[in-house]
Amino acid sequence: MGYLEGAQGWNHPDPTSTSACRGDQLRPRDGRYELRVTNELEETMFVDRLQLLAVTHPAGVEVFPNEGMADPPKPFHLFGVRNARPLVNVQDEHGTT
Repeated sequence: MGYLEGAQGWNHPDPTSTSACRGDQLRPRDGRYELRVTNELEETMFVDRLQLLAVTHPAGVEVFPNEGMADPPKPFHLFGVRNARPLVNVQDEHGTT
């Protein structure tokens, strides 16, 4: 649906959303998997389809989707990362932290 960004018009929302789930976060209960989907943002959420994608990867590699706000939305892609660690500093294109 999008929202009004001002005089420049409406934004172009991404109709899909991807979330990562570690193996230890998904465990069978009584032989079945139960997933609960919540919306933590103050927006209306419409769900037409949910899909679980299992990714086989080497030990020591974490896998992340390229989820984020971009206009236009980015195509689906997975990134494999070794030795991920928290950021020390983040700056925008103007050097602001």
